[in-house]
Amino acid sequence: MQDRPAPPSHREPAPWVWFGLASCIILAAAIFKGSVGLGPDIPPRLRVFGSFWASGWAVSHGLNPFVPYALSPETIAPGVFDINLSPPALLPLFALLSRINPAEAARAWIVSQAFLFILATGILLATARTIVRPWQAFWMLLTPQVYDGIQLGQDYGVFYLIGVLGWVWLRDGRPLAAGLMIGLLVAAKPNFALWPAFLLLAGERRPAVIALLIAAGLSLLPAALYGTQVYSEWVAAIAADRHWMLTTEASLHGVGARLGLPLVGTVLSVVLIGAGCVLVLRRRPSSMAASGLALAIGIVASPLAWADYLVFLLPAFADGQWGKPRNLAAALLTVPLGVPLLAMKHGPWIATFGGLIYPAAFLLIIAGMVALIRPDIPVVGTRNN
Repeated sequence: MQDRPAPPSHREPAPWVWFGLASCIILAAAIFKGSVGLGPDIPPRLRVFGSFWASGWAVSHGLNPFVPYALSPETIAPGVFDINLSPPALLPLFALLSRINPAEAARAWIVSQAFLFILATGILLATARTIVRPWQAFWMLLTPQVYDGIQLGQDYGVFYLIGVLGWVWLRDGRPLAAGLMIGLLVAAKPNFALWPAFLLLAGERRPAVIALLIAAGLSLLPAALYGTQVYSEWVAAIAADRHWMLTTEASLHGVGARLGLPLVGTVLSVVLIGAGCVLVLRRRPSSMAASGLALAIGIVASPLAWADYLVFLLPAFADGQWGKPRNLAAALLTVPLGVPLLAMKHGPWIATFGGLIYPAAFLLIIAGMVALIRPDIPVVGTRNN
């Protein structure tokens, strides 16, 4: 690859000043949450981390890791528990976590997630291929989805960093390292299997094959450690899941299910995946354009996708791949998560409208990416700043 001059954002201090401010805010919030907001006397206060810990404990004792336990909190949708729905590939990690006192582990986990978000976003800011403006550097860390993932005790910080490294190394022509990171991400979040699939269709075989081999190896490891029944238990948990009731769930399937038409959402997801495959195969875009499109479609076309999955599209945001709808999509994603959740309490139509905020943002991002791959397709949106 040819050397390129560093964009002005790498030399100007303003983006880094705002990034530093955002880092201080998000880290302070995580420390406060870890020290005050958690309590071993009330298990649900461990939030989603409690589900991870319980799942690891269960599988270590020969029990089903994909059912509710005492540390599994109930969501605001009655009867819907935050059980572990992560694939079996993550069970060894959760089993290790279960060796630590759950409250102490949750505190360390939440703060470490904040550090990982800061580190990964700093890497994006330092390596971005376009000018990153101060508000963008600030927004990437303080968008509601980042904070939500941290305070819930989710594992997004770990896999956000892995996704960022995979993105940067693929862009820099390091297929082995990129394939390793992409494979790790796919094993943890199978809906992102579209990433290596689209790379294959775009002609980037080496990182794609490496990623698929890594993902397959990690996905088969639990069979040797815990037995093959963990796969059927996971599939049963996914099939019975009702998290689509929450209006922060952003998949097409979730939108359809909230309208009472889950099959329509599933069909639209399949059509979107097929259209993306055809577009990448026929247009052969760059590896990065194919990657961004794969990640975006992998969110809205999966059976379950949270608004917090936005973090996996931040590399494409930093590299200017959201296209003309970028500002409008960012504005929609800046709407606090409490807004669509509040809509759940005001009847099915208001709940449906509130639940469209984040899916609409992701679909705008996909439209912008498609327009960059096919400039002849007009996209309505705002001008880039």
